[in-house]
Amino acid sequence: FSPESTAIAAAASVQPASHSVAPFPDRLPTSGTKADTSSADLPSSPLLQSDLTRVRRILNGEITAKISRAEADGFLARRGRTAANLLAVFSLLPESEFLSEAAERFPDDPRVQLAMIAQTKSDPEHASWIERFRDTNPENPLGAMYAAERSIHIGDFGAAAELPREASARPGLYTSMSQNITARQALLIDSGYSPLEAHLFASFAEQMPYVQSAMRVGRELLEW
Repeated sequence: FSPESTAIAAAASVQPASHSVAPFPDRLPTSGTKADTSSADLPSSPLLQSDLTRVRRILNGEITAKISRAEADGFLARRGRTAANLLAVFSLLPESEFLSEAAERFPDDPRVQLAMIAQTKSDPEHASWIERFRDTNPENPLGAMYAAERSIHIGDFGAAAELPREASARPGLYTSMSQNITARQALLIDSGYSPLEAHLFASFAEQMPYVQSAMRVGRELLEW
C-alpha cells in the first residue's frame, strides 16, 4: 500500500464519537492554551470528503506547513532550546541561526551532525562533520556512505569503492527519524495545527538525504 492510501484508510476508519460531526479545521487557533502532544491523537469523528481531499494534498506535497518566527520563538521558550527542538524549528523555518545554535551547543549529537552534513555539502566543514559523525557513531553505516559520497566528489574513487563495503559491515543504522518527527509534531501542535495535520506534516516532511547519498554513490561507482 502507498503511504497515502495507508494514511487515508487509517484516518477514515476512526469511529464517530457522536452523531454530530463538525468539519475538521484547516488549522486550530493559535491563541489560548497550547495543545499537549500527549493527547495528539487522530480525531475521534469521521473525516469529511473535504478533509480527505486535504489529506491527499498534504501527502502529495501541494500543501506545506508554515510557522511564524513568533511561533518558533514561543515554542523554544516553552519547550526548551534542545537539539531536537532547534532542529524541528529549522526544518519548518529554515533560518540558519537555529541550525548554527544547535551545532554550537550540541556538536556531538548525531541528529545535529546529520543535519550539518546535509547542509554543508559545498562547505569546507563538510568533511569535518562527516568525520565527527563517524567518530561519535562508529557502528552506524551512514558515516561511511557519506564519506564515500565525498570521496567521489573529490575524485578519490579508490576510497569510494572501499567505503560501501565498510558500511555494509556496520549493524547500527539509525537516523533518529522518530525523534525528529515527535519534535516537529510538538512544534506544529503548539503553533495551532490540528493533531492530524501535525502528524501528517511531521511524518511526511521527514527528509532522508542519506537515501539519495547511497543512490548517488552506487550510480557513480557503476559509471566509474
